[in-house]
Amino acid sequence: MKTTAYIIAALSMLALNACKDKAATENAAPAASAAATSALQGYFGTVEGKEQAKDIKDARKTAAGETVTVRGRLVGAEDIFANGQAFFKIGDPSFVIAEMQEEKPYTACCTPQDVKTANMLTIQLADKEGMVIEQSVKGVNGLKELDYVVVSGKMAPDSTETAPVLNAEKIEIVKAWATNAPKDGKCDCGHDHKDGEHTDADHDHAEHDHAAEKPAAQ
Repeated sequence: MKTTAYIIAALSMLALNACKDKAATENAAPAASAAATSALQGYFGTVEGKEQAKDIKDARKTAAGETVTVRGRLVGAEDIFANGQAFFKIGDPSFVIAEMQEEKPYTACCTPQDVKTANMLTIQLADKEGMVIEQSVKGVNGLKELDYVVVSGKMAPDSTETAPVLNAEKIEIVKAWATNAPKDGKCDCGHDHKDGEHTDADHDHAEHDHAAEKPAAQ
């Protein structure tokens, strides 16, 4: 009987310790998340000299370790933000043509892939040791898909012109700026885009007769 009592007591202690460990883990997770969010918020503010910010195609040429200020828009991918890591993608809205609704996709399917690639840049938020902060930056200071931003920082040590990554030091969410649309203004889908927006004039009316599309009177 004593053996049984000892076993029951031991099992009770194990259960109690397990509950304590679970509670400690649950309490630690929100604290760690709050600390990471606070760290990410420190990257947001006013970017000095944003008027001279480079277009993405030019910023991509910046050598690793060099400072650059670039402007872009959160477009160009199904998943602009990473889950569990503080990096996101920006594109030049003159070429990475975004659909203007708050849902995926954030880029027009008819834009050639090589054009998208040449006008996109990865932005990451790293700690003092150069490690990416392990929390998504989506929603921090209201940052979301389709936002226009100006970002200043240094190109990451392993950044290359074909795979450019900018270590952000300051991020500013800004209003839309004037952009130059592609020279011909059209893509293979048959619409005339202007900074991602469709207007009534976007259709090439010479290609089809709207009158012929109307059903005959009954």
